[in-house]
Amino acid sequence: MSTPKRINNKQLQEENQKLREGLALQNTMMQTLYRRAAALGLGGEVNTSPLNRDLDQQFGYPEVIDKIMYKKLYDRNGVAHRVVALQPAESWKNPPLIYDQDIPRNSEFEKAFETLNIRFSCFSMLKRIDVLSGIGNYGVLLFGVSDGKELHEPIDCVMECVTNCTTYETEAVRQGKHKLLFMRPFQHAQVQIAQTEWDLSNPRYGQPTMYRIQMNTIDHEVEGGLNDLRTVDVHWTRILHVADNRETSELFGVPRMQLVYDNVLDIRKIRGSSAEMFYKGAFPGIAVEAVDDVTGGAQLDLDGMRRSIELYENSLQRWFGLTNAKANVLSSQVQSPADHIRINLEEICIALGCPLRIFMGSESAHLASDQDAAAWNNRLMERQMNYLTPYLVRPFLTRLVQIGALPEPQEGVFKIDWQDLNTMTEGERYAVARERLGLMQAYATTPELKAMITAKDVMQVFVGMTEEEAVGILSGAGKDAGG
Repeated sequence: MSTPKRINNKQLQEENQKLREGLALQNTMMQTLYRRAAALGLGGEVNTSPLNRDLDQQFGYPEVIDKIMYKKLYDRNGVAHRVVALQPAESWKNPPLIYDQDIPRNSEFEKAFETLNIRFSCFSMLKRIDVLSGIGNYGVLLFGVSDGKELHEPIDCVMECVTNCTTYETEAVRQGKHKLLFMRPFQHAQVQIAQTEWDLSNPRYGQPTMYRIQMNTIDHEVEGGLNDLRTVDVHWTRILHVADNRETSELFGVPRMQLVYDNVLDIRKIRGSSAEMFYKGAFPGIAVEAVDDVTGGAQLDLDGMRRSIELYENSLQRWFGLTNAKANVLSSQVQSPADHIRINLEEICIALGCPLRIFMGSESAHLASDQDAAAWNNRLMERQMNYLTPYLVRPFLTRLVQIGALPEPQEGVFKIDWQDLNTMTEGERYAVARERLGLMQAYATTPELKAMITAKDVMQVFVGMTEEEAVGILSGAGKDAGG
């Protein structure tokens, strides 16, 4: 009797995966056959199967969105621009505090970074690359270094740091070998990964080793000289790779517009068609009709009527003459697109996790509820801690130390502290204080309230003071009254 063949879990998982892939391929083929049969009219019947409906094609949505399409929409559409720039703009309102000790003490590292920040506007540069990296799948920040080499050649001290699996403990760093000359941010549309590291023994396995960058785009208008349209190869040691919304890849993030691209297109269609509708419908139009008593042999002066109506439409002439005809004013139908646009804006805000009033801008943001504002601020602080600090600010500072543009921090580490976004501003504190004074004034002038509750309880329960604060104010008020 033969022994049955045993299948381990790994083999079973592989077989199940092959089966799922086969079923998915079969489903795709069936849909394709249905569509082709319907297009060719096979069978002599109208095919009403849902499989025959390609909604993306019917609604004008692209099946594949490339980096150039993202760039064009970002450049031309205000809603698309807002989708990309919203989180960076809100996250960088209050830049972080950078120091290398338990508390800021004006150390050598802190003074050097302050000088560097004044010269190169580091936080502004980080905000720019944060915005640009969200247009496509990633962005890069180019460091210009005074090492006397070409851009396609490596920076030796950075290579040594990575090869030795250290952060920045190299002789080149300790000597302060290089200086930072410039920084340039680039979006995905201007960058291509030219080479990748495939050595499994290398700590940078799977990471780019060479980038190909278009220094400027052809749509940039340059005065006083020719635009630099060169495409140059740049070694990875001169590049900071920035990718937001990382999911399955460490190199390619999900573009910020991807989830809402169709909604942005819908808003663009609604807005454009609304303008066209108003342009054609605001003036109702005129229908020229021959009069009843005109005999069949009479001729209408069409050219004369056309010239007369054109003068009426395009000049200050407020009359036009017709022969053997009369003019009928057509009724106009102009509808507001506001509801249709709002539906798409609400769906965009759902995808972004942003309250609608905050997405609409500063003039409407103050109307957002305290709960919405606090939830949004918490989401921004989570982004600061889990993305900006580990994937942008810390690698940026580390690279500056590696190339020698910054001194080594004490004990080899530095601190990055962000301000609590839920902390009240001076205006908000003033509004709260005014509201508290109003409550206390209402209590002082209402005998019925005095009979029900004490002044101390009002201060603690309704105004939010501590017992010590309430007792102190009441004691001071009693002294003032006694004096």
